[in-house]
Amino acid sequence: MTTYEFEVAAKNAVLDKYFNGNSDVSIADIHVVWMAHILGYKKCLLMTPHADDMYFEVTYNLKTNEMYLDLYQKQLNILIESDDIHTRVKAGWIDPSEQLPEEGKYVLVYLYNNYYIGYMDREKSNPDNIEWNFEDFTLLGEETEAVRAWMPLPEAYKENN
Repeated sequence: MTTYEFEVAAKNAVLDKYFNGNSDVSIADIHVVWMAHILGYKKCLLMTPHADDMYFEVTYNLKTNEMYLDLYQKQLNILIESDDIHTRVKAGWIDPSEQLPEEGKYVLVYLYNNYYIGYMDREKSNPDNIEWNFEDFTLLGEETEAVRAWMPLPEAYKENN
């Protein structure tokens, strides 16, 4: 089944199963919000102004040639302020200009738009100078300013016996 064929089949499933073939609603009234093809499934999220706050999820299993229609009703629409988003993203991260980790203790570090596990040390000859040590490289002097944030690593996983 092509993507276009799936879209038409999904919209027809909504018309037939939810609207029971109601002639007031046409396939042109149903809109694709999202569509994906992954791991042997085609999936889409549909909506229409003719169904108050309803969303329709259609899943097609290519292996079994089965299609499922799930219905969801929107419960809330809550505005998340921009400042709140940034606060949540930064939760748990520590600015190295405000606080440095314990020397020699491995932490998660954000630099160069990526994440690394490393540790911070102070130079023996000049304790005011720090260095960040990672598996493949070390940052010294002004390079250390590339570290934007760090956070402690979680505790190691322990099996329950």
